[in-house]
Amino acid sequence: GYHSGIEKTADQTKWVRVDLGSLFAIDEIRLVPARPVDFPDTPGFGFPVRFRIGLFATSDLSSPETITDQTKSDFPNPGDNPVSFNARGKTGRFIQVSATRLWERTSDFVFALGELQVFVNGTNAGSASFAPSGGWASWRSEVVKIRLRQGANTLRVQADTGNGGPNIDHVAVTPLAL
Repeated sequence: GYHSGIEKTADQTKWVRVDLGSLFAIDEIRLVPARPVDFPDTPGFGFPVRFRIGLFATSDLSSPETITDQTKSDFPNPGDNPVSFNARGKTGRFIQVSATRLWERTSDFVFALGELQVFVNGTNAGSASFAPSGGWASWRSEVVKIRLRQGANTLRVQADTGNGGPNIDHVAVTPLAL
């Protein structure tokens, strides 16, 4: 997730940017509200009150494509519900969510997201699906190809259905042959 620095006033701009590594035609961008464990149970924690989502093809962030502009009026807090925005197949590499009015935390203000999901061809570009194996006694290997950046990377496995997630005994990282 993402959590901005704490501010004394709501009308501050904070942003989070994601580099997809290459250009993609994007179907949908989904903002998943944060749910921190170190703060009183607050659905929609830190979800921006006003924000815009921009899509950029190049790292200089020139020629932005606006996916949504929610900066003119307050956006209703979604609680625990993810919020989806249709990207209409626009092509880009960098996605930036810019909060222009922050959420009131206590007597201060923040911007937080649990996840930013990007869907390409109907699939979350940062996820993998695993078919059921049939039970504990039958197992198999799955190969998932992902592009890692040089240096430290974080791999998170999370169930996104009520059926639970895969039972993982081993993860191997090997370089792809070029």
